[in-house]
Amino acid sequence: MQSPPINVKVYLKGFTEARVNSVRMVELTFSSTVGELITTLCMTYPFLEKYLLLQGERFCGYIVLNNRIVDEDKLLQDGDTVIIFPPLLGG
Repeated sequence: MQSPPINVKVYLKGFTEARVNSVRMVELTFSSTVGELITTLCMTYPFLEKYLLLQGERFCGYIVLNNRIVDEDKLLQDGDTVIIFPPLLGG
């Protein structure tokens, strides 16, 4: 029997094209990781790739999952809340 999909609420913070503070519901397969979420978002919203992926491969922003900073390999669960920030620049 196939596992049911999971739904994750995603907040995109600081992305001009995403209308700042926009919220998206994303449906993923059971046992998806944050990295797979990033890949799905970049395929769905191509403008994100220039902010989130370094040379089209490695994530280079900040991910907050249920109020904790996490890495790309963290597993997602149904009902999770993810906040994605682009890389910060400054000096």
